[in-house]
Amino acid sequence: MKQVFSFAPGPSMGAPLLPLLIVVPVLLVVWYLIFAPRLVRFEISPQGLRIRGDLFYSRAIAASDLMLEGARPLDLTATPEYKPKWRTNGTGMPGYKAGWFKLQNGQKALLFVGDPKRVVYIPVRSGYSLLLSVGDTEQFLAALHNAVPN
Repeated sequence: MKQVFSFAPGPSMGAPLLPLLIVVPVLLVVWYLIFAPRLVRFEISPQGLRIRGDLFYSRAIAASDLMLEGARPLDLTATPEYKPKWRTNGTGMPGYKAGWFKLQNGQKALLFVGDPKRVVYIPVRSGYSLLLSVGDTEQFLAALHNAVPN
């Protein structure tokens, strides 16, 4: 004769913890998306360009990798060929785009774009371009040309 018995679960903290396991990560992601644009900084030195403050896409780019002869200010609303077309790995929200994108002209680019009217375009020898929103594009480019040896 076969007898079947049910499993008797013990006292569990799982039920009260389950909402926390969902809510806390969601709140952290929302916090990051709200505050990430305020944390991004671009540091120029003779060694090159350092992008700081972004959790996933911060990096240092050596001066020898920057192709400053092709660097220029852009207004993405007036130059649609440099607008991001596809996000391949990054954050894309209204008012903030960060990460890897394909541009309308087919180029691969690392973007840190907030204001599309104040963007600096910098080609990089590794086969991609940088698009960076900065407060004063001309001053940024002048600082870059002055700091980075030719």
